[in-house]
Amino acid sequence: MKNKIINGIVVAVVGVAGFWCGTYYVMNKITQEIKKWDSQYQQISNSLNQFVEVSNPETIRLYVKKLSKVLEDIEFLDELVESGQIANNTLSSYENKIDDINNRLLLFKDESDSLKSSLTTIVNDNIHNLEEKIAVNKKDVLELYSKLDDLRIKLENLIDGVSVDLNKIKNSKYSKKIWPGN
Repeated sequence: MKNKIINGIVVAVVGVAGFWCGTYYVMNKITQEIKKWDSQYQQISNSLNQFVEVSNPETIRLYVKKLSKVLEDIEFLDELVESGQIANNTLSSYENKIDDINNRLLLFKDESDSLKSSLTTIVNDNIHNLEEKIAVNKKDVLELYSKLDDLRIKLENLIDGVSVDLNKIKNSKYSKKIWPGN
């Protein structure tokens, strides 16, 4: 009998444990399904709220006004694009003219650089030639100064000699014949 009681208790414990495990498992599954249904309900509720908001006549009027404004802006932009194409064509012709002027300026710069280089070479050559001629002329002038100095010295010596000779003549007996009034 003890065995029957123990078997009865074990069966009751296993039965109660099985019942509680089954209940716990079913409750978890039900909780998961409820969460799933709740998220779907939230999505449906949000969609319904959006539909109600969009179907509101005031909201529709607001969107129509906004769409009208967008349409006006698109038409304005279309006009801008068309006028922009005309402006672009005009700017392209001006760009071509500017490019032509730039090319001419570059050509002029190249020619002026070439001319400057040629003139610099010519001027430098002329300066060098003039420096050489000046050096030669300076040498010649110095030689002339030296010769003139020699001639001056000789002339002074001759003048001194003539003065000495004149003094001798003045002091001589013939001076009264040569210079009557002395």
